[in-house]
Amino acid sequence: MKPNSKLLQRLQSWMRGRYGQNDTLNRFLNNLALLLIVISFFIRTGWLLLIAVILIGISYWRLFSKKIYQQVAINRGFQRFWSPIVRPFSRLKYQVKQHW
Repeated sequence: MKPNSKLLQRLQSWMRGRYGQNDTLNRFLNNLALLLIVISFFIRTGWLLLIAVILIGISYWRLFSKKIYQQVAINRGFQRFWSPIVRPFSRLKYQVKQHW
């Protein structure tokens, strides 16, 4: 696609004023949805696939939302919950990387 194409310009003007961030919560929702899809291949239950589609829908709803400050606040709240869980693993990863 050319940098000055009409489609790209329309997309840019449509996204103007929208959240459009792949933040921590969106990455978590997408990764959880992917995990549920993979599990649903082995377990063969439709409700796991339905939950995965709902999670992807929530992720896209946040991505295209025009309420930027609200989405930032939701992400900060999630990070307050998520950071203490992930912090020991990130420290362990750093220590392993330093010793190799």
